[in-house]
Amino acid sequence: MMRRIAFAAVMVLVPSGLLLTWGSSASALITYTGTVSCTSAGGTVTFTPPLSANGTATTETIKVKNPINPCTPSSPNVPPSVHGTIVGKVVLSVPGAAANNCGVLFPTSPGTKMFTPTPVPTTWGVAWKPTATPSHLAFSQLNVINTAGQISVAVTGTVTGSFKSPPPGGIALEGSAVWSLAAIQAACATAVGLSHLTIGTTAVDAL
Repeated sequence: MMRRIAFAAVMVLVPSGLLLTWGSSASALITYTGTVSCTSAGGTVTFTPPLSANGTATTETIKVKNPINPCTPSSPNVPPSVHGTIVGKVVLSVPGAAANNCGVLFPTSPGTKMFTPTPVPTTWGVAWKPTATPSHLAFSQLNVINTAGQISVAVTGTVTGSFKSPPPGGIALEGSAVWSLAAIQAACATAVGLSHLTIGTTAVDAL
């Protein structure tokens, strides 16, 4: 089953792997089991270079930072006030097309466009509070979905670390937030292009 991530509810990661810092030593970290569902507390998806109706860039970097708060773990021994932050980056290169062209990235009719990120797999991280072992999501495909003129983004992959999916894994992130294709196209048509999307408070992310 495809799970959706609120890309604003589509995504900060630097470099191409994962940049996370922790206030405790690794030996003090707790690894929780089971799954957790969280409500998005807002965040940002940024596009470098900005997306344009006439874009010509060969690669596009999409970064996501999405605080999730509060969370409801499935395991009874986990504090109910768990907070987290999803941090990730995906680099896209589209053979024979401009990667920062809005018409290339977003489907203009109902359907799904599938992109292979660089590197493969691409890894996003989730830092937890109270301090716990970070969760890592590795995925090899990014899906941009048009549902009746509403855009969303989905990834599926393997989760490790705290709140990892039960074997065989595969459950990644899901979200209900979407963006209007018409609004995206209007922003892309401006002189400065579309540099970011805002992740609202309607998304639900589950690991």
